[in-house]
Amino acid sequence: MLWRNHSTLLAFTMGGIVSTLKRKRRKEIIAKLKKKMKCNYYHEKGHWTKECEKKKEDKKKEEIFANLVETSTLSQVLVM
Repeated sequence: MLWRNHSTLLAFTMGGIVSTLKRKRRKEIIAKLKKKMKCNYYHEKGHWTKECEKKKEDKKKEEIFANLVETSTLSQVLVM
């Protein structure tokens, strides 16, 4: 009975090791792809559009501008 539990534990541990290696390999592949491919927004290599800092900055600027326009429009309506 002890051997059976030991082999089960060993199989579980090996599964964890294999899973960790697959995860590490996946990260390596993604890193290589990022080096080769360009961001569709900023057209720079090294990152993808969803990670693009320039896109995040531009989105924040747009939100600030939209709030500014909305506030000025509201104040004009209240003045009339």
